[in-house]
Amino acid sequence: MKDIKPVFWLCWAGVALALALTSIPVRAANSSPPNLMTYQGYLVDNNGTPLGNTAPKNYDVVFRIWKDQLSTAAGDRLWAEQQTITIDKGYFSVLLGEGAVCSGEPRPALSTLFTAGDASDRFIEIMVKGIGTGGTDVTITPRLRFLTSPYAFLTQTAVNAQNLVNSSYGQVVNVSGSNVGINKAAPTSALDVNGTVTATTFSGSGSSLTSLNANNLSSGTVADARLSANVAKLNAAQTFTANNTFAGNVTMNEDVQIGTGSGDYQHLQIGGGNSWGYLYGAYTPLGDGIHLGYNYYFDKNGIGQCFRTAGATSRLTVGYGGIALATGAANTAPATRLSVDAVGNVGIGTTTPGFPLTFANALGDKISFYGQSGAHYGIGISNQTLQIHTSATNNDIVFGSGQSTNLTETFRFKGTGELKVAGDAPIQIKTYMLPNIAAANNDSGTIVTTTYPTNAWSAVVVGWSVQADVKESSSGQYAVRAVKGLPSPFLNPTTNWGVYVAFHHQGTDVVNIAVDVMFIRKELVSDMR
Repeated sequence: MKDIKPVFWLCWAGVALALALTSIPVRAANSSPPNLMTYQGYLVDNNGTPLGNTAPKNYDVVFRIWKDQLSTAAGDRLWAEQQTITIDKGYFSVLLGEGAVCSGEPRPALSTLFTAGDASDRFIEIMVKGIGTGGTDVTITPRLRFLTSPYAFLTQTAVNAQNLVNSSYGQVVNVSGSNVGINKAAPTSALDVNGTVTATTFSGSGSSLTSLNANNLSSGTVADARLSANVAKLNAAQTFTANNTFAGNVTMNEDVQIGTGSGDYQHLQIGGGNSWGYLYGAYTPLGDGIHLGYNYYFDKNGIGQCFRTAGATSRLTVGYGGIALATGAANTAPATRLSVDAVGNVGIGTTTPGFPLTFANALGDKISFYGQSGAHYGIGISNQTLQIHTSATNNDIVFGSGQSTNLTETFRFKGTGELKVAGDAPIQIKTYMLPNIAAANNDSGTIVTTTYPTNAWSAVVVGWSVQADVKESSSGQYAVRAVKGLPSPFLNPTTNWGVYVAFHHQGTDVVNIAVDVMFIRKELVSDMR
């Protein structure tokens, strides 16, 4: 294949005949001209023989538009597309804009290529694919400049008036008689603008201005008399009737009142995270008082309102000389559990405490000192019974003085039912074996000292036995007793109880002397010895 000569013609910008003979795809009609350009040419090879000379033939052709005739810089290549065109005896006709995108090359709307400040310099380039030596592509040179047809010079006026339509060629300026409308199809005044007007200055008194947006005021002061009654003023008493939101902190230098009279039942909602708290008054049904409630409050009609029905409720009430704490289950009005009256009596489960600490008139456990459920250390009420109990039989109840960690024990109830005073069983019986008493014609006796102090214990002989042969005619002292205070050598120490046995006899020795003594803690008896 020989070189192709650049022999072709260009028809552009309003050649009616070419447009009439060109097949245009069917599309919906609109107010904008087609974004297509007709292009016709005549191609011959290097010998002057037309392409497709013997029969029409299809060729793949790339059309490019540049803003410079010679530059190859990518930034100067404005547009490109590829088409398969039919050349018949050298002639071809195409519609630019109907081809396919060339990979990596720009292909904007054709109308955008002729609006820039350098729009006078636009050049078209044609490359026929696969017709060169060895099937190479051939680019026809030189590039040809787009030129103006005679009457197309009139379009300069349209260029100067291009701002009268928008980018979609929709009409922006409309004239109706002597009225001009901007973005207004039927203007009703000398200048009727549908949109924002921007200007550096305005002249006139402004007495006829209507629908003035105060957002556009950048200086000056508007007198209070010109402000709407709905505009808040810093130095005037005001009533806000709509819902208002304060995004920042609010500081009040005077009292804050919610509601203005005894008939107003308003509430203050306090939130924090997933919290729903209320400060409110509710004469019905709670009577006089101010209430701090969580997840529940009573409205002005005395109807309970629970915000999160799946959550439990609570309330703190302060009133005339009384405070109450109340709790409730999910979606339930809180019930009073703890109350304090005007004289300081505390009621648990009752709102009328008659003593410093009063429980409700109900049987059952009242206090747990240790243990959260089941068996525990505490106090309870049964039928006609006050109960003081531990959690198991191996636990004791102890009375004493001092502190829990340093207790001086005075009395103990064992869990098994035994009693102890100061750590000992309060009643104890001991058997004492005394030395023998030798036979004689005079009084003689024997004594032993116990370990029981006389200031803590009382002592009494509850039984005794001896073995002896005593003459009936004998007379004298016979004694078996518990004694105290006899000086040494009788008792040692003298502060402990002693056991004394004496016989006046003339028979055999008194032997196997056994004496049973009962010792009783003095806390249990009145013993003046």
